[in-house]
Amino acid sequence: MHIRLKIQARPILALSGYQKASFCFISGEEAFISDKTWDLRRPEEVSEYRNVIKIFVDNKEKPQVIAHDFHPDFYSSRLAKELSVLLGIPAVPVRHHHAHALTVAGEYNIFDSFFSLALDGFGLGEDGELWGGEFLFIGKNSYKRLGRLRPILQPGGDLGVIRPDLLLASFYYEHKGKNATLIQFRDYPSIFWEGISKGINCHYTSSCGRYFDLACSLLNIRKENQLETLLHFERLAINPKTENQSFKIIDQDDLKNLDLTEMLLSLQDYNEQEGSEIFHGIISEGLTALAIECTKGSGIKNIAIGGGCILNQVLKRELESKLSAAGFKVFSPHFLSAGDDQLSFGMALAVL
Repeated sequence: MHIRLKIQARPILALSGYQKASFCFISGEEAFISDKTWDLRRPEEVSEYRNVIKIFVDNKEKPQVIAHDFHPDFYSSRLAKELSVLLGIPAVPVRHHHAHALTVAGEYNIFDSFFSLALDGFGLGEDGELWGGEFLFIGKNSYKRLGRLRPILQPGGDLGVIRPDLLLASFYYEHKGKNATLIQFRDYPSIFWEGISKGINCHYTSSCGRYFDLACSLLNIRKENQLETLLHFERLAINPKTENQSFKIIDQDDLKNLDLTEMLLSLQDYNEQEGSEIFHGIISEGLTALAIECTKGSGIKNIAIGGGCILNQVLKRELESKLSAAGFKVFSPHFLSAGDDQLSFGMALAVL
């Protein structure tokens, strides 16, 4: 894919991603983004990714810099560092959600300061934090985190991503005094509860994706796999609701935090459709309130929304509507993907 830029850029190569790895090359007014993505969990695709990029680099002008994801364990990051040595140029790490914001803005050729909601499953943040529900201010070659979804506990490391029931168990444990029960988890071993109580192999995450997983678990929505579960959850949200529900914006860790605890606990009292409509309605209204709170006095009205959770068309539509009604000029992915597929474009723009 080719994108025409309204700026002049030095030659930049950017590699990004893990399950949906891509690469981007920018030079002058043109950006090229690979049409294909590679799943770097698979050895054969790792080999192909490496070979395609090396052939591409050999047939293009020499880049002056290589951008890559801040996560050091991604193969794309390791390959970027290897190429930087081979070519004698710097390799620059870029925060995952900074790149999500720039991917959306770059599609519209927005290079002035703007705000962004970056909503996805995971990206490595500052101090090793697990990000995924971020409100950012984006400046020239910089970003500042202003707000987030209030972190929830994710036990079991990566296992907590593929086992949403662990999220549910830890959520009930954390709020066991607030209309919640541990009865359905009586078969969980005592070492699991001890791990949660002592914070062993547990991390807090602001991931919007984990919020969706938790909501599905609270409503007992389980399909053949995680993707089918989330698609079903989205289809249920025919008429998102916000009546008689609440959220809070609280100050924590020098950030504005959207606290959805009360709404999440209430989901136990609703059927699948009612719960989905409440969840979609409240999270979009809460994120809009977070945007309003974080942008007070700035005078900046451009806001880009991106990240894999924006593939949920109900969430995307609700955010576009509510943010626009609040006076923001909203930019959302149109030609480019909201997910990680073309994130290398944002990585490249971060080091212009």
